[in-house]
Amino acid sequence: MLVPDELAPHVLTPWVSWKLHTLVESRWRSDRPLIVTSNYTLDELAYHRRHAAGDGLSEGTLDRLLTATLVLPFEAESYRGRIKAQKLAAIAERRASPGALPAKSRSG
Repeated sequence: MLVPDELAPHVLTPWVSWKLHTLVESRWRSDRPLIVTSNYTLDELAYHRRHAAGDGLSEGTLDRLLTATLVLPFEAESYRGRIKAQKLAAIAERRASPGALPAKSRSG
């Protein structure tokens, strides 16, 4: 079982795109399982492919993912997003509380 995590088409360099294509092609041809996780839907991946300027997923990679995919959506709140929001709220609360240290001056 092979599980590439967090496929994000906008961060794929040409080399990574080629390696991903090789991996998907190999698994597809040998009828071996491949689980790919992503915060993007297949439609979003396809949209990016149509609008990418040579970067991102290759047409062949996307075709294999689209034709041989069982989509299991997980509709849940982003854990990292929730933690980030909590940290930002704590910072804002500290700045707003009496006795908080003043923000540093940018003027020098």
